[in-house]
Amino acid sequence: KHWVHEGGISTPLVAHWPKGIDKKLYGKFDHQPAHLIDLMATCVDLAKADYPKNVKGKKIIPMQGVSLQPAFSGNKFKRENPIFWEHEGNRAIRIGKWKLVAKGANGAWELYNLNEDRSELNDLSQKYPERANQMAEKWEAWAIEAKAKPWPWNRKKKNSYSKKKAYSLQHDANLGQDQAPMIAKKAFEVEVQIEKQGDGVLVAQGGDTHGWVLFLKNDFPHFALTLGGKIETIIGNEKLTLKDGKVLAKLNSDGKVELFSGKRKLGSGKVSSLVKEMPIDGLQVGRDEGGTVGDYKDEFAFDGKIKKVRIKIN
Repeated sequence: KHWVHEGGISTPLVAHWPKGIDKKLYGKFDHQPAHLIDLMATCVDLAKADYPKNVKGKKIIPMQGVSLQPAFSGNKFKRENPIFWEHEGNRAIRIGKWKLVAKGANGAWELYNLNEDRSELNDLSQKYPERANQMAEKWEAWAIEAKAKPWPWNRKKKNSYSKKKAYSLQHDANLGQDQAPMIAKKAFEVEVQIEKQGDGVLVAQGGDTHGWVLFLKNDFPHFALTLGGKIETIIGNEKLTLKDGKVLAKLNSDGKVELFSGKRKLGSGKVSSLVKEMPIDGLQVGRDEGGTVGDYKDEFAFDGKIKKVRIKIN
């Protein structure tokens, strides 16, 4: 069961529910593919329950999968998204009759028509390269969203992190973990020059476990840290104006946070500690990709214009 080819992941499911399954279907086979994630969706559906969007005030990943209940009366599942797999680098995605699968983190993608080739003997990836590429792109996007990637065994060691102490970045900059500032247990400051006023993320580094973010909301500056999954936010008590032109956030070694625009102080506060571990997610200017650091939805892309970002590690 190590592999995600059919021999590793294809297992019969026996459903028993005398009051809920049509008697005409007793002993019958339904060949629609299902996944473990569909069991939760089925239970929620049958219980007429609502899957929560937040737990203890923190947004959680939406429920995955679809209810299997339609099959209990001989109907089709209402599946709109592909089925994905990842296990120790073995990868697969299924869309209808088509399955793209690879053995190992560095293995080549193989494409199969499961309606005609259930044993996965006739690789069609060369015959249908466009289909294979499209499915591979969908898998990669899912893997990042589901945090299956980056691979845990490829995480960088401490001595491979960036040793730079100063950064100058532009709008839409995107740095990977090995290029981003090494902020673990470090005090630092970030200054953003703004050309056009707006709301959204100015700079974000990390994700929903470890990281920091500077963002504007209703023109008030917010500086937030995620420490072991807990968000701590310092909100300025004065608005930033376009006339100000820039905002500076300082995180001091004692956890004190100060917000400025030039010499004008916009606010201050204190967080419980510095960021204790180097985040796996990288750094973005103007948005927050991957796991979100702050208490906002999705990437919370900045709808203004950023001229320049300066980051200094102290």
